[in-house]
Amino acid sequence: MAAKKKKPPRPQNQKIKFYDEVFISEKLGIDRRKFHREIKPIIISDFQEIIKELGCDNPDIGLDSSNNLYLANIAHTIIKSTGLSIFDYI
Repeated sequence: MAAKKKKPPRPQNQKIKFYDEVFISEKLGIDRRKFHREIKPIIISDFQEIIKELGCDNPDIGLDSSNNLYLANIAHTIIKSTGLSIFDYI
């Protein structure tokens, strides 16, 4: 029997900020180009179902105070938790 996945935190319970690739790459300690060309495409491919719900191809990336990763449409009217930390991608 497979272990149950832990439910991701609900976005309305978290203060989420959306950052540009420069801030996120500095936070991760990597080059901006590496983030934009390598890390973000992996994030996008990992969460295709969430991205379909957002109704966009290139979601904005948000973080809460614990560095949990959130995806949002451009207007930030739909925000979805991934259940992962941004540091899971380095």
